Amino acid sequence: MAGGYEYFEHTADVGIKAYGKDLPEIFANAARALTGVVCDVGKVKPNTARVIDIIADDLDGLMVLWLNELLVYMDADNLLFSEFHVKVKRGWELHAVVRGEPMDRGRHGLKGGIKAITYHMLVVDEKKGYAQVLLDI
Repeated sequence: MAGGYEYFEHTADVGIKAYGKDLPEIFANAARALTGVVCDVGKVKPNTARVIDIIADDLDGLMVLWLNELLVYMDADNLLFSEFHVKVKRGWELHAVVRGEPMDRGRHGLKGGIKAITYHMLVVDEKKGYAQVLLDI
């Protein structure tokens, strides 16, 4: 497990398992894992900040919306993130400040793209301290 997350393969998809002592750490590690599917996270400098605010109907939905928001920044703005400061409130609200930089195909060691975040096999278990998410690649 690298930095609070690990990957598992599933047919034509890739899965991530993110671990943490609380929801903010689980969500931050899931975001790191998402970036790690696309590039070498350690090469992404935290030069640019974005603020993300999300409200969802449930905890699973909050995770999907969170990762989808990051995916939109990757696809639409060519931004990669490496630092994630996350707060999660019951009700389900997420507030985060994320830091990263524009994609540099040569320096970041880009690996491939992600089509979507799925609900298939989705688990967010605060008590057990992990989340599992399947990514359509």
